[in-house]
Amino acid sequence: SMSTNALNRNTRGVASFRNMKNDLEKDPDRLLTSLPLFVRTMFIDANPWIKEINRYDFILMAIVHSNFGNFTQKFSGFQICEMITSDKGEQRTINLTQFLSQTILLSKDTKVTIKEFCLAVGYNGGIHMVSTIEKYRKVYDEFIEIHPSISINIIKQIAKTFVQVFDQQFEAIGQRPFAFSYGTLAPTLFSSGKRLPGLFFQNSFLQHGIKGKVKNGIRLCFDLQLVNPDLSNGAIFTMNHNERHGILSFWLTQEKNYLVFRICYSNHTEYLRIQTKPKYFNTFQKLELCIYPDGNVIVAENEILKTSARLKSRISLSDCKLVIGANQHIDKFGTFYHKTLIVQTVDSKGVLKRLITTGLEAINGHDFKLPYNILKRPFLV
Repeated sequence: SMSTNALNRNTRGVASFRNMKNDLEKDPDRLLTSLPLFVRTMFIDANPWIKEINRYDFILMAIVHSNFGNFTQKFSGFQICEMITSDKGEQRTINLTQFLSQTILLSKDTKVTIKEFCLAVGYNGGIHMVSTIEKYRKVYDEFIEIHPSISINIIKQIAKTFVQVFDQQFEAIGQRPFAFSYGTLAPTLFSSGKRLPGLFFQNSFLQHGIKGKVKNGIRLCFDLQLVNPDLSNGAIFTMNHNERHGILSFWLTQEKNYLVFRICYSNHTEYLRIQTKPKYFNTFQKLELCIYPDGNVIVAENEILKTSARLKSRISLSDCKLVIGANQHIDKFGTFYHKTLIVQTVDSKGVLKRLITTGLEAINGHDFKLPYNILKRPFLV
């Protein structure tokens, strides 16, 4: 029987993804309807559920074949990009927006992107029987229907890519936010069969969802070993939401021999700098950034208060993402090792409450009360 929740927009939005995934695995013929419906629901209709699944503003990446974008076949006057997905080894990772706008069919007078290809399939027998949009009708009549085996291969590859992009996110709805990355952009722990001293970030990133809490600030405790003393603009941590400007955000970057913390809230920005002595490049250093609800900002090094600043207003923590290893657009990266991360909310009395704990080794201890003016600052007690 149909559940009473079946008409909820969020439920139906998520169902459009699950149906496509199910069809890819069990009944590929049905992708002719479920893939275009998913594309329309996800990227055109902008239903409220899209904001729900991406409330943390995760960066969405597609894992594609290293030849993706190259035209490898030619039929009926169309050049075709047939290599979309890839088994490991011949892959690269691109932004989802770039994936959707990539031209995969090209004739003298027509360019067809991934998104347009899916809609051409849908508007000629799925969403509508005959497309009222000339481009979609032309592509369907002059290519898709004439070359069914190539078209079906492309449809299956596009669906597979979408499943890879969204699977982790859809499964996370309603659950605790968690860390994830994509394909070639994940940090490494082994090199040439040997375990590295920590997770190695270089042209790689992880992202966590940060759940907002009114009238609370945030505390980050982490360890770090830097690699290159000549690196500038090396992104280490970024916390922000690309769609919501003015919320509490920060950036930590390596500027050669300095670590620079940039903290923003509303229209106010504060900078804090600490010098990286040679020990930063030889061993792991413990760092803390704590932003209190009253606007006080603390940076500690190896559990001792190092420097402080003050934002001009009381702050609240909003839903956002924390990116390790890159900036908010995943186009600038740092180079470093990292093992431990503890993220806590901090209330007006300095009471800490855990949001995230990740580590390559066991992390022992409890949350506690930590006012901003305390000099000795252990991660946990």
